[in-house]
Amino acid sequence: MNEQQQTIEVTEDDYRTFVGKNADKYLKRFGKFSVSGSDSFAATWHWPACFFGPLWMFYRKLYAWGFLTGLIGVSFSVLSKMAVGDTPWEILFEILNVLTAILCGLFGYYLYFRRVKKKILRVKLEAASKQMPYTLSQIGGVQMWVPAVIIIIFIMGIVLAIALPAYLHYRKSAEATRSTQSNVPQQGGVAATQGGTESVPR
Repeated sequence: MNEQQQTIEVTEDDYRTFVGKNADKYLKRFGKFSVSGSDSFAATWHWPACFFGPLWMFYRKLYAWGFLTGLIGVSFSVLSKMAVGDTPWEILFEILNVLTAILCGLFGYYLYFRRVKKKILRVKLEAASKQMPYTLSQIGGVQMWVPAVIIIIFIMGIVLAIALPAYLHYRKSAEATRSTQSNVPQQGGVAATQGGTESVPR
């Protein structure tokens, strides 16, 4: 933060305009990060950031953090699947995935606070006073496509939970049927061979 930005005051109305939805909840946490004119981290907990990490960050336009946490989560999940059978490594990657979610919950409010304040200060430096509320609401707020993505993922999860076991059961039954059918001609062939051998005159 430069000297010019330090002289600019960010008001509660500025925060409220920028945050938009659920502003009261966020403003209550923001107060813990700014004490006596200086900003610092304070322990808070954000359940959506914990459970939906990258999706919540994209929802609140924390794009860089959303991409980073998403990449970390996918990497740990892939490594965990690759380590199946090697129990210590599999457990380790699962633990790291859980720790990532916990850190998202612990730092969610603070990361969002830093972005909000930084963006507000930049707008106050660059935008005209009459345009400022509109600019803040456009830069801030939420990405409305994210809830739709969450709903789609939830529906896909339900469909997979129902369809995948049924598909695996079908494949298992089909393989068992093919195996039974393939054994029948072999037995008949053996019997025919034996019968043919007995009928040959000597």
